[in-house]
Amino acid sequence: MERPPLLIVGLGIGREGWTIIKTYPNDWFFLRTPDGQRPRLSALAIQLKCDAFHYRVFQDTESLLVEANSNGKFRFDSTNKPSFSLIEVSERVRKAMLVKQYPEIIRKEVVFKTEYDKQKSRGEFDRELLVSMSEGLEDEAEQIDIALANTIDPFQYYWQTYDLYRQVYCNFQQLDNMNVKFLYFQPPNNYIRTLPSYHDQTEEEMRFR
Repeated sequence: MERPPLLIVGLGIGREGWTIIKTYPNDWFFLRTPDGQRPRLSALAIQLKCDAFHYRVFQDTESLLVEANSNGKFRFDSTNKPSFSLIEVSERVRKAMLVKQYPEIIRKEVVFKTEYDKQKSRGEFDRELLVSMSEGLEDEAEQIDIALANTIDPFQYYWQTYDLYRQVYCNFQQLDNMNVKFLYFQPPNNYIRTLPSYHDQTEEEMRFR
């Protein structure tokens, strides 16, 4: 499928007053504004007078949390234990960031490790059993993303969609039935040149309230 030079923005209603925003290209709100002063996420939060955050997972293991408020402040958190410290979020959202501490996750990891060690000591592995037992034990970054989806997105149909263009044109009717709205724009030819280069954490499927 040929991809035209098009910016697609999908808007969906989330829980707790959040609006879920997906873009194509995926990194649009993570890029800098033309003046290079802030990510587009921050610029939109200022314009809409709202709080916003973006949690992005890279290759299932690494992540980046970006927070932005209506006053123009924004914060990047790329640590192994990302947490909110700039914008106000509910206890349920904060709990989603601590999914690795859920008792049920801890129990599943203990059971999986016990079975893995037992098979290892025998010198043979039942891979089908191990794969089955490992379901729900994704890397922490991926688990946080799933927990956020469970907390905020009532449909979760396109939360983890990484090809919004194909999703829109192949499943438009289903998305329309979910009350997802789409906006289409012509992006600037040089938008890739605005990739971020922030070093100061005080100076991207986006979620807004």
